Amino acid sequence: MDEIEGNVAGTGETFSEIDQLHLANRDLQDQLAGTRRELEAARASERLVRESRWWRIGLALKNRRNILFALRHPIWALKTLAGLRTRRGRLGRGARQSSAVTARQWLVGINAEPRVPEDLWVAGVFDDDLAQALEPDCNLITFRPDNWEANLEGRRPHVLLVESAERGNGGSWEYRIASTPHADAAGLQDLRALIDWCRANGTPTVFWYTAPLGSVERFSEAAVLFDHVVATDPNAAMRLQRSGELRAASVFVVPPGVQPAASSPIGAALASDVGTIAPSGVPDETFEQLLGAAQTFGLTIYAPQGADVARSDGVTFVRPDSLERAPANHAVYINGESAGLPTRALRAAASGAVVVSVPNRVLEEALGAAVTIARSTEEAKEAIQRLLSDDARRAAARRAGLRAVIGKHTIRHRLAAIARTAGLGVDEGFDARVAALVLAPAGADADEIAMRLSASGAFAEIVIGVVDPIRPQNVTENEDERSPFRVVQQDPALKDGARAQTLAGVASSPWVALVSADGDAGTVADLLLAQRFARADVLSDGEVFAFTDAVDPEHAVARREIVAARGWPPSPQWAREGVRMFTVPR
Repeated sequence: MDEIEGNVAGTGETFSEIDQLHLANRDLQDQLAGTRRELEAARASERLVRESRWWRIGLALKNRRNILFALRHPIWALKTLAGLRTRRGRLGRGARQSSAVTARQWLVGINAEPRVPEDLWVAGVFDDDLAQALEPDCNLITFRPDNWEANLEGRRPHVLLVESAERGNGGSWEYRIASTPHADAAGLQDLRALIDWCRANGTPTVFWYTAPLGSVERFSEAAVLFDHVVATDPNAAMRLQRSGELRAASVFVVPPGVQPAASSPIGAALASDVGTIAPSGVPDETFEQLLGAAQTFGLTIYAPQGADVARSDGVTFVRPDSLERAPANHAVYINGESAGLPTRALRAAASGAVVVSVPNRVLEEALGAAVTIARSTEEAKEAIQRLLSDDARRAAARRAGLRAVIGKHTIRHRLAAIARTAGLGVDEGFDARVAALVLAPAGADADEIAMRLSASGAFAEIVIGVVDPIRPQNVTENEDERSPFRVVQQDPALKDGARAQTLAGVASSPWVALVSADGDAGTVADLLLAQRFARADVLSDGEVFAFTDAVDPEHAVARREIVAARGWPPSPQWAREGVRMFTVPR
């Protein structure tokens, strides 16, 4: 030890040429990092200048065509120079509304505080599966190691999110996230440069560990670089916490989620039999017992093409892109994963199948009444027979599964959790607020109506139209801040459709529901959950999950802008003009 210390301290022992090269390389790397930090600081100062209103005015006056355009469109010009937000809604087309974007944001980057996941601009590195799952619920910015700076300069993201990806962003980040014996992995230089840029520009960085538990050590070097670290598995989170000195105070657990745009009951052909997906490893004894019990009722086992499964007899091999929709073809799905929150079981429940599972405490807590736990062949037979023979029981379990998964376990929820971890105030349910519109008859007590409806907790606001003169006590707001209400005096000669249109114009929530004075919340919550996979403008009770041109106006919710513009009730003409109407089974 003394000899080694003497060599390091320079006691006269000469370094080899290799050692000298290593030291010279380290000095050059330090100089390069310092130069890069100075460059990014200079660019950040430049952006602050570009944020100013005087810069925008000068930029506009520089081009004569801008002046001519501003003279023709003065309101647009004033909004742009002031940095006000504009929104381009695409109501009635089924696509999610575009994020509020201004010319200023496109010039200097996205810096407005996001409120819902769709407003998030997420830059990062992901494997293909996660990228496809994230894309419908946020604005993704992906890049290669050689062009990340050019991609981020124009649109600064709200957050940098990097997955523990083996071949991130189409394979361009292979060997650059995990510590591997490869030249591209040495020191994770590309990843460090990306994170340094984000830190210089005030962009929070999050590392999402989704790899198997045994790969923690390979990704621990990368995890140390990030401001925040999350993991899909609690055991992986603990091992990451113990693996080194993380910048993050703790590692949060963000389990897998479902993308409703890919896994939904729309078009699901639920046959009266059982399906499952073959595990990659050797199935445990309990799972084999469940499969044996399911054989009696007709069992289909799926596996991706080319997969090496333990049992190939009776296995149906399908394309990987068709594998995840396979459970939607069966009434019952058998889950064989006993640990964690199985993504395939969540997808099955989101597709309308009922889950029978080996003992799994996490899954049982997540799905509740939507999952039946079986520990033996006899229990499995009894559970499957009961579900297949009792339509009412199976329908109730299906509804419970959809409520549990779409209400708590979607990619949208995971995005919001990660954003909150990074310090962003994102609420996944902010755009699902609904206002109750009540056409009160003559002599009705508005205060009593509001108190009864607010007790349900289903409405963000309550707007009551009365035909009597407004009494002073009706002008105040309910003491429960979660359900503020307003009373609007209306002309008794107005028809109900016109009265509803007026109340919708007063409301501020994104959704409205016409509720009778003596009614209740009904199925409003279930209808709004269905909007996550239907992407519809009007949702109502019906017989099946399907788009339609006619809905039940007494049990429906609709976008506020549409009711404020068209009145009530919905008509087939709405569908012909592009308004998407959708029914949800009662």
